[in-house]
Amino acid sequence: LLLLWGVSFLRVKQKEQQLERQVQLEKALVQERETLRQENAADFHDELGSMLTKVSLFVELAERHTQEGKDSKPLFSKINENLKGLSGGFRDLLWVIDPKKDSMGDTFLRLKAFGEDLFENEGIDFRTSRLQAEFEGYLFSPQVKKQLVMIFKEAMTNSAKYSQATQTQLFWALNKDSCTLKYTDNGKGFALDAPSKGRGLKNMALRAEKIGAILDIQSTGEGTVIQLSRIPHMRDANATKDG
Repeated sequence: LLLLWGVSFLRVKQKEQQLERQVQLEKALVQERETLRQENAADFHDELGSMLTKVSLFVELAERHTQEGKDSKPLFSKINENLKGLSGGFRDLLWVIDPKKDSMGDTFLRLKAFGEDLFENEGIDFRTSRLQAEFEGYLFSPQVKKQLVMIFKEAMTNSAKYSQATQTQLFWALNKDSCTLKYTDNGKGFALDAPSKGRGLKNMALRAEKIGAILDIQSTGEGTVIQLSRIPHMRDANATKDG
């Protein structure tokens, strides 16, 4: 009887500890999400003001060009580009703070959808590794998924604009304590030590450092490889009954 009582007590204690860890994790995620929401809201407010100023300026110039009989199409293209950027920034803000979109699978699909839309418009072949069912059993903190998506959206956008690539690929590898994401293209490459012209390499490195991941970029005349390794993830206790 004493032995049975001891086994039962240990099981109850372990269950209590597991529930306590889960509650602490959820509290930490809620707090981080709230902090990130405030940070993103401030950033979006600044971005909103900047883009609206640009749109207003382009509208005035377009009106002036129309009155003077000049071609206004380039200006309307810039207006459309800024409005798309504003819309995309707002969607990113909502997605990052959505607690239903914290899984590794959600982040994978987010980047996949972005790449398919971007490269289809550019006529570039885009491929990804297969979405694995186990991705749903792992979570990213709001900060990690934000920086991860921003790094590879930057990488893919720059590739579409400057690389002259015909093929691009995005691969995801899951490890026990972390994961790795690698993007490649077969474009003309660029000099890593050349003065930056909007590629945002420094910004990408800062984002990687912020989440404790390792960013490695290699580029030659045969293409570019951007790899982010040691991306921290968490096990989703609700998605895995066996722990």
